[in-house]
Amino acid sequence: YQQLVEFIKEKVAGLSSYLLIDEEWKFCGMYKISSEFSSDYNFDELHSDEIRIISCDLSFQIQIDYDHNKIECEYIVYK
Repeated sequence: YQQLVEFIKEKVAGLSSYLLIDEEWKFCGMYKISSEFSSDYNFDELHSDEIRIISCDLSFQIQIDYDHNKIECEYIVYK
């Protein structure tokens, strides 16, 4: 898990990004975040199963899916 957090911090360092949580973004929109990213996020406690981080310049997306202690991360670069 810590490697995933470090990967995200590396990719968003110095950039503003949009944060989308689960399906709630469809109703509430997305959050604009600075380059700060907390490693304290707890999927189980927050009943969350998906996070997406999209750079404000739309050059990349990080999609994190969580399913019963299994975390998958997909890094997509847009040209």
